[in-house]
Amino acid sequence: ADGLQHAADALRKHLAHAGLQEAGLGVLESVACYKAHHATLMAAGAMHLAVAALYEHPTHAGVQETALLMLRNLAINLTYTEDVSEAGGMILAVVAMRGHPKSMAVQEAALSLLASL
Repeated sequence: ADGLQHAADALRKHLAHAGLQEAGLGVLESVACYKAHHATLMAAGAMHLAVAALYEHPTHAGVQETALLMLRNLAINLTYTEDVSEAGGMILAVVAMRGHPKSMAVQEAALSLLASL
């Protein structure tokens, strides 16, 4: 749990750094594959960090992909589906798809998020 909080703190502190956002969200996205970690991730603010990164880096395909996958992994858990939806998950997925029409990775991540909501 401490490691997740440190990762979240780094993402929060360095929101403007796209490379750090992509890497850090990638870590959180991987951890979010395990439902047992979802409550800890939510408590650390992971969902809001992913949303913030999507807004901060709309032209960075890597950030868009990892943030969308992070949200998807949380949304799969019915406990957090509504939270992700209320945070703008559907709109964020569509905006990412429109902003990255040639990135199959972003398209796939966005569609998987939409399917989870």
